[in-house]
Amino acid sequence: MDGIILWDPVCGKKLAALPERSTQSAFFDPASGDLMASSSLYGFRRWSLRPIDNLQLSRFRLEPSSDQSKLPDELGKLALSTNAQISAVVHGDEIYIFDSTGSAEHSSLKAATYYESLAISPDGKYLAARTRDGGQIHIWDLARQVRVSNLPAFDEGVYFTFSPDGEWFVTSSSKAFRFWQVGTWQPGLELRRSGNQPGPMAFSRDGKLFAMSDSFSAIELVQLPRGESLARLESPDRRLLRALAFSPDSRRLAAASLEQLVMMWDLSLLTQELSKLNLQGKLPAYPDSLKRDNLVELAVEFGEIKPK
Repeated sequence: MDGIILWDPVCGKKLAALPERSTQSAFFDPASGDLMASSSLYGFRRWSLRPIDNLQLSRFRLEPSSDQSKLPDELGKLALSTNAQISAVVHGDEIYIFDSTGSAEHSSLKAATYYESLAISPDGKYLAARTRDGGQIHIWDLARQVRVSNLPAFDEGVYFTFSPDGEWFVTSSSKAFRFWQVGTWQPGLELRRSGNQPGPMAFSRDGKLFAMSDSFSAIELVQLPRGESLARLESPDRRLLRALAFSPDSRRLAAASLEQLVMMWDLSLLTQELSKLNLQGKLPAYPDSLKRDNLVELAVEFGEIKPK
């Protein structure tokens, strides 16, 4: 990734672009709303969205914040927990663990192997890391700094995540999505798919909806915990899906394809249209969609951005 682009998902308008070359990962911190990113050139970076003035609440300034200068410049994938405010980032055969709230202090795991990507359980207790050769996913107990389980990374296991309640860990293969019980690491629910390579997945914030790439360019919406299929979404782009994400209110589902195209489905509008045809089925009911009259346009200005 050669930069970070900020979009208004409601209006579909590009707000700003950060010229962060060689970006490996970028997230919004669910606790503070800050933008966090890791780069193989600039290390760890963090920006806060600050109102420009009290009269223009729809205008924000993007200001660099948090000092992580003790971390190396050359970093890999970044992961963060949703509840415990703990972040982890790859650096060669080490994983750096640090406080997401801005402390410059950090600890490290000496893994004795190279990791490609990471995920942290919501409570910050466990860290999952895929080996660079793609053969295994190692599960670490962060408090004890010991490896507690090795899970198979079928078909190189590119995609994996924890459920929002921290009860399950999910892996992807070309044939299925497999749920593993956190703590015992025993297999649970298996959701079959029709693709020929692993695909992305996403949980809604309440954990009731699970979006999974069923094939090259199709997404299956599944109701948990039973794994019941609710709807199938076909991507008009027809290019390989690389990432999925729900909005915090679960109204929208975003999907990124191989060619850096992001598509957005408004699930609340889909439910309304099906209801008009008496075909709502088992999709969740949403409150009335936002009215355009109530929307505000967001503008972003940048603070001073300096290379490390």
